[in-house]
Amino acid sequence: MAESQLSAARNLVIVPAASKGYKNWTGQGYADVIDHAVSKGWNIILAGSPAKIEIGLGQAIESLTARPVTNLIGQSSLLQMLALIDLADLVIAPDTGPTHMANAMSTPVIGLYAHHNPKRTGPYKYQDYVVSVYEEAILAETGKTSRELEWRARVKDKQAMQRIKAESVIAMFDQVVKSEAL
Repeated sequence: MAESQLSAARNLVIVPAASKGYKNWTGQGYADVIDHAVSKGWNIILAGSPAKIEIGLGQAIESLTARPVTNLIGQSSLLQMLALIDLADLVIAPDTGPTHMANAMSTPVIGLYAHHNPKRTGPYKYQDYVVSVYEEAILAETGKTSRELEWRARVKDKQAMQRIKAESVIAMFDQVVKSEAL
């Protein structure tokens, strides 16, 4: 199944949702990144579980993009998703299992973080590819930097992911494409 969803072009798999809704980025943010990637010749595949929150976010993203994407959210098993991630050229996802799946398969991954310190919970092979607002959000919430807090301190603001700007993710996408020669 995974191979049938890939094109001869470069393939970007986006797993837009985590099981905890507060870890999800915005549909518009993903749509902006998708439109940029498509303009650079990338094939886009949305992937995720059959959870209502994931299906809903995927549908929202589809409605906001200028060009169609392949939406496999809720249509693949965990093993099929792993195969898809393994065959992809690049993955974008928030703090969720597929981020770590990409890391394990050595597929470059752009992780999106706000609630947890990505130095602790992020993709260890691809720390340089993380887009994080954790430091900014933890400082706003506590008045302290992460170094002044317990190692497991997390941001409780359920809107923290909204701090991530599409421009930052697009810039990271361009950087990863260049660094990885994709």
